Amino acid sequence: MKNPPRTKRWKLIFFGIQTFLIGILWLGVFSALAKIQFPVALMLVVTLLVCQILFVTIVIALYKPWRDVWPLVLFTPFTPWMIYWEELSILSFLRKSRARQNVPSEAVVFLAYPDWTTWEAWVKPHYTIDELRALEEHLTAKGQQHSYYTIASLDDVKMIMADGSVKEVYFLGHGSTVCFALSNETLVRYKDFDAERHGKEYVHQIHCGRKQGRSLIDRVVPKENRAKCFFYRKEIDQKFITAEFNRRTKKVAADLSHAQ
Repeated sequence: MKNPPRTKRWKLIFFGIQTFLIGILWLGVFSALAKIQFPVALMLVVTLLVCQILFVTIVIALYKPWRDVWPLVLFTPFTPWMIYWEELSILSFLRKSRARQNVPSEAVVFLAYPDWTTWEAWVKPHYTIDELRALEEHLTAKGQQHSYYTIASLDDVKMIMADGSVKEVYFLGHGSTVCFALSNETLVRYKDFDAERHGKEYVHQIHCGRKQGRSLIDRVVPKENRAKCFFYRKEIDQKFITAEFNRRTKKVAADLSHAQ
């Protein structure tokens, strides 16, 4: 099929840029709505969503075939809605989980959480429901008593790290070798911890890492246990994390089978 006429291409570029700018406006609106009471916010969000759907539908209807309107598909700002829906799925999963929440346990999982008043929360999720499910299955397979900290503060992290009854700690979200993003604008800096006061049997940094810097594992975990900790000095994504925990879960099941 021939390329669309130049005039059509320019129109598509124009609509693509226009839709992209609308997406930026949406981010500002989402951040503002997070500070408004729920009923009012819901009405405004639904109205904006309907307008956005109508706008994209009309433009797509005017410009066919689909290959001619790919810029619209590319720039349509539905990503924030997908991220928000994912967060609702996570909250539902946690409500149904038998694990305790926000209390010390043998193993503690710190879950990064979004600050919906920041634009970053609407475009960059901390983790996915698939990662959380894979982690839950792994902890269940180990038969390990565990607790999820869902909206932890820096003081909560310091308290858990100093608690000798907590043997294993997981950090799930975004981060690097030397820090963990507890929320969009709150960082846990691993240099604040040491083996003498915050020693743990295992620590799992379930986020990206870099080749440079000392990890929390290097600081608080005994050398003989470090190889069993979850941490990679590279960029990792949802698929990698999910696959790795599934692999570890299968290994736990196989080890238990052989032991019997």
